[in-house]
Amino acid sequence: MLCPYGYSLSKGLSPLYVGLYMLPAAVFALIASLVVPYLLTRFIARVIMFSELIFTTISLILPSILDYRDLLSNTIYLGLLGIGSSLCLSTTVTVMMNAVPAERSGGAAALQETAYELGNVLGIAVIVSITSFIYSNNLVIPHGVSVSMAEIARDSNR
Repeated sequence: MLCPYGYSLSKGLSPLYVGLYMLPAAVFALIASLVVPYLLTRFIARVIMFSELIFTTISLILPSILDYRDLLSNTIYLGLLGIGSSLCLSTTVTVMMNAVPAERSGGAAALQETAYELGNVLGIAVIVSITSFIYSNNLVIPHGVSVSMAEIARDSNR
């Protein structure tokens, strides 16, 4: 979630280029979601979920090893992240919908979608709150800025 901000602030990319840099995650997630039904016929869901953890872990470790500013490295680790997240979501939805009788599938889909959206909203709220707290507490005010302006800058994130 904070990746676009990193590209925008550390690399100085415009919103268009940030979107293009983030595109590999979406493309690889789309491809992985199309492959999941086939994988579920070959493997049990636990194996696919475990592979999701491996893909996601590797994608989160790679930026500390590779130069994240390189387009190829960026494509690799965001692609792995997209594959991992898509394997997880597609597998859980497929398994859940297959476990429910056909006459209850509408309710199950609604419950799944509600849980997904609630998780997204709460995750974003928590991450943004923590990030804002860290930012405002570690804000370095340049020398020469008036005290009133410094207070305004510190309070702008609260």
